[in-house]
Amino acid sequence: MRYNRLMKTQSGFTIIELFVVMIVLAIVSAIGIPGLAQLIRGGQMTSHANGVLGAVQLARSEASARGVPVAVCGSSDGAQCDGEWGQGWLVFADPARTGNPAASTATVIMLGDGSAALSDVSGGLVRFAPSAVLDTGSETTISMARGTCGSEKRRVITLAPGGRTTLSEAEC
Repeated sequence: MRYNRLMKTQSGFTIIELFVVMIVLAIVSAIGIPGLAQLIRGGQMTSHANGVLGAVQLARSEASARGVPVAVCGSSDGAQCDGEWGQGWLVFADPARTGNPAASTATVIMLGDGSAALSDVSGGLVRFAPSAVLDTGSETTISMARGTCGSEKRRVITLAPGGRTTLSEAEC
């Protein structure tokens, strides 16, 4: 029997085709990965801002439910109010209006975690009266951003005197 070359064909990829595919994948990865990193950073900012917003809304509803003033503040150590909203936050009943979660009359309701990456924050203690309006009577803002703020932008929580809260993005 004679071997017939026409009957036996080989299939597969040539080395040139494999190199072309690898180059295309490298280009797509180089373009896509930085965009993915920015998307992740923006998602982290939104998640943190939503956590703080939820704590503020919890403080408002707890003030109404408990019939005593309830405060929320930024806290880096989970024990004292220091305005570091990026590091964490405390929600506590503050019947004596001391602004101190360690006071004998204060009861901690919630402790939230933050992120060390959020180093550019502003906003002080926010206290709601038992009627669920801001105790200060004036508009208050809480602002959060990374120290190296990029396209993910700053997040700003605005509290109206009546207690209404809004979350928005702002340039760094």
